[in-house]
Amino acid sequence: MIASHPRCSSIDLDSPDRPFDNIINFRDVGRSINRLMGKKKVLALAASGYRSDAVLIVGEHVMSPRGLIGLGQDTLDSSTVEMREIFDLLASRNEGEDRTYPVLVHCTQGKDRTGLVVLMLLLLSGVVSDEAMLADYVRSEPELVVEVEERMKEIRKLGLSEEYTKCPDGFTTEIRRHLEERYGGVEGYLRSAGVREEKLEMIREVLIA
Repeated sequence: MIASHPRCSSIDLDSPDRPFDNIINFRDVGRSINRLMGKKKVLALAASGYRSDAVLIVGEHVMSPRGLIGLGQDTLDSSTVEMREIFDLLASRNEGEDRTYPVLVHCTQGKDRTGLVVLMLLLLSGVVSDEAMLADYVRSEPELVVEVEERMKEIRKLGLSEEYTKCPDGFTTEIRRHLEERYGGVEGYLRSAGVREEKLEMIREVLIA
């Protein structure tokens, strides 16, 4: 998720009538999940009132085998629309009332969807080493300890393990490899998502200014 100025019109950020105007939200991996398993069974269970059973099937048979790294890759592949919106926003002119920066990038735990966006920004900058990106990513894990038990209650209901509360060491390396092998790198991914070249350059200029 990323929050900044309104994308539609100029409104009061505290307006209770338009609480989500400043939010770009990932649709997670719904499309990938539908491809990876029998969506008819899951939808039938959900429609019949067995939502918890449907969720458990998805957790145990799709999310758990894929792991956090696999889900990160799936999120990239299935969230190109949201990624384009995010990077179009980050390329907005930082002037006057339409000022974009600073921005807040966040998600539930601050390491998965947030991790993907921040990792792509670091890769796009072209000046951050792999070691520095890994060190930056795993710094989130100690900050999650205080709420790990509460998170585990939610995670167990999904049929997932404790892995989903952590920051796996291979995340940055494997996500980068996925981007390179499937799209030719982060720039290739963003171009395929519809982000124009001049916008990539504008973001890079801001990052390394």
